[in-house]
Amino acid sequence: MNPFNLASLKHLNTDRSKNLLGSEDATFRGCVASDSEVLQRMDCRHRHAQDCRQAQQARRLDLGQTSSFAKTTIYKMNKFLDEID
Repeated sequence: MNPFNLASLKHLNTDRSKNLLGSEDATFRGCVASDSEVLQRMDCRHRHAQDCRQAQQARRLDLGQTSSFAKTTIYKMNKFLDEID
């Protein structure tokens, strides 16, 4: 199938492609959302990505603290076991 055959591109005019292009009325002919709508969506996605990165960094920090706490606990337990032997 020739990828540039317009007849084979009919499937692009679907709800899924409309969502991907950023507007409910978007079609293969290039009717897309206004610039302000697109910028608003990009800003929202950017803020969401920042929130995800911050949450991921917080989880890493928590894991680091947990790891440090676990090491301290294991060290204290081993020290206690050495003392009672």
